[in-house]
Amino acid sequence: MVSHDGETVLAAGQRHLAAVATLDVGKQDLQQCADAAMRLHAEWLWQEGRADEASYPSGGGAIPWRRFRTGVEPRPSERGFSWVPRGRPRDDHANYRRYLDAVFMWANTVSLAHATPSPERPHPGDFFVLPGAPGHTVVVLDVAEAADGRRVALIGQSFMPAQSFHVLRPSQTRSWFVLQQDGSVMTPFWRRFPGSSLRRLDG
Repeated sequence: MVSHDGETVLAAGQRHLAAVATLDVGKQDLQQCADAAMRLHAEWLWQEGRADEASYPSGGGAIPWRRFRTGVEPRPSERGFSWVPRGRPRDDHANYRRYLDAVFMWANTVSLAHATPSPERPHPGDFFVLPGAPGHTVVVLDVAEAADGRRVALIGQSFMPAQSFHVLRPSQTRSWFVLQQDGSVMTPFWRRFPGSSLRRLDG
């Protein structure tokens, strides 16, 4: 598993590494943990033909694809950011990918945590987020539930520096994380995520 500049971050045999997604990281240190949650959501919207619904929160306000594709982009200003011309309107996936890099520059764990609702129960695509500098986000990829109500989740993440999105595992012999009765989960490389840190992007 590699970082945005090609450096190995985790070796293939690392005990907490279950799999690596074939999802580009980009060449800049942008697609970190919270960004990966938005990237997966955005790519899902694109595949569903719903890209115009893509809009992600930042400290300077929402950044919608519908506006970016008209040929403008957010740039720093006294008010946080302003929309300035960047080229001709484009509605293709290459420009969508540039849009996401713009989102990653402005969004972070704080904006994501504050602008997204907290669902009662986790579903695939939800994420746990602890805002801060640094904060961290992990993505719920799948959930299974036993007849007695016990739940487990398949969880993935990116990290700092920007790196391949990867599936985590609790140990070399297990791939599913136990969700505690209070909704909390403990993952490698970070402290426990409380149930109150579960969030969901629209869609």
